[in-house]
Amino acid sequence: MPAVNNPIGSTMSIRRREQIVLVARRHNLLIIEDNIYGKITPSNIPPIVSLAPERTFFVGGLSKSVSAGLRAGWASCPRGQAVRVTVAHNQLTGGRPFLNMEVAARLVLTGKAEAIRQAVMAEIAARGALFDEIFGVRTTGQAAAVPYRWVDLPAPWTSPAFQLAARNHGIRIDGEDEFRSVRGDKAHHSVRIGLSAVAERERLATALTTLKGLLDSGSISYMSVA
Repeated sequence: MPAVNNPIGSTMSIRRREQIVLVARRHNLLIIEDNIYGKITPSNIPPIVSLAPERTFFVGGLSKSVSAGLRAGWASCPRGQAVRVTVAHNQLTGGRPFLNMEVAARLVLTGKAEAIRQAVMAEIAARGALFDEIFGVRTTGQAAAVPYRWVDLPAPWTSPAFQLAARNHGIRIDGEDEFRSVRGDKAHHSVRIGLSAVAERERLATALTTLKGLLDSGSISYMSVA
């Protein structure tokens, strides 16, 4: 995921993308480029598929940029590989839901998907600005375009303790452990706060204010978690 890696939110530089292409060509490897966040994050960095179209499968969809409930996507592939993509998709999913595909096609072909995408980007920007205002930070670059924020926890908070404290206030957030693929020796003591889970900005503002209060209360709230 070179365009806003999930879950970290980092964006791969052009130099790093070129290095990956060099390694793939040297060892005759195929590349799968997940661009699911690419359509809501403005960037002038070329995708890997433009650097190595002969070996890159470029995967996108509408779930992040248009509608989370519309599980419809697509893949471009190197010449001669389309059958492999279709077979792999059928084996993994059992087939494509016709209704999802038809709805997605009509949204794209009529231009409505682009209008929704622009509205989604504007709403994410507004919610991100709300987060920055309440937490007293300034999020810049591509990290400002995604619907979540990572927050480093001050001592003595740990990720599980802060999650429990938030849950006691009716707020569900994700801890860093939930995004680990393997057990590691280093704990990052951070949480990921989603900005798009609630429909109303007012509710989001209330929840963010509560979380900021917990963050600032430190050991007092930490000791009261039960």
